Amino acid sequence: MNSPFLGHERLGTVSPPSLQVKPDEGMRHLTVSPNRRSGQVMVFFIMIVVLLTLTALWNFDLQKLFRVKSITQNGGDAAALMAARWQAISLNLAGDLNLLQVIALSEGDNAALSAISNLQVRLRFTGPMTALMAAQQAAKNNGLHINPDYTAFLHEHARNVADNYGTEVGEDGELLFPEPWPGAWMDYSRMIASVADNGVAAAPDNLQLYTDRASGGHLLYDIAFYEAVAGRNWCWFHFNAPTLLEDYVNFFPAWWPPLPEPPRSDVSNS
Repeated sequence: MNSPFLGHERLGTVSPPSLQVKPDEGMRHLTVSPNRRSGQVMVFFIMIVVLLTLTALWNFDLQKLFRVKSITQNGGDAAALMAARWQAISLNLAGDLNLLQVIALSEGDNAALSAISNLQVRLRFTGPMTALMAAQQAAKNNGLHINPDYTAFLHEHARNVADNYGTEVGEDGELLFPEPWPGAWMDYSRMIASVADNGVAAAPDNLQLYTDRASGGHLLYDIAFYEAVAGRNWCWFHFNAPTLLEDYVNFFPAWWPPLPEPPRSDVSNS
């Protein structure tokens, strides 16, 4: 016999229909996944690291630039001062030899006169070379390194002196560089090569001469003054600087006017 509740029990076992709600398209786009947020943080982190790295490298290069500039300035100044000091010593020695030459001439001692003249000629070469060598040592002591280009140039100049100075002739057939003493150019070449063998850190440059005394120049900057002394052209003093001989008192203290202040240039931004 069928139970009257059988059909009711079957109806009770039927599950209610499930409701599936489809999310709105706009809401779905506003939803941010955790993985996407993590990727954005990583991008910003990388950008910050790159900026910090570039800043650190820029500061390092800037500090290195200022340090190299300071070393170069100090080394160049030390080399110039040392060269000037030894050049002054050479000129002072030449002045003392001039006095000895006058004494030998007054005594009629031709042998002493010849020896002093020979020493003066050699001093014209050894003095500047000693100054150049001392300048290199001063530059190295102040942090400058050996420059291969400067060293090669000085080696080349030494070879040029040895190979060509004693053989080059002018249009008149005369030697352009007659030897001041026998074997002078070989001796001079060896002196130059000796400096180059130790390495050149500060390249020598030519002095800018003040030849116009009326515009504020000085006698010691006038190349004609040294040419007159070297060539014993005492007439040059009579026509160009007569008061210097008339007012001569003693070699030391100096009887010429003080040297003018050298021109100064601002190199702070160079």
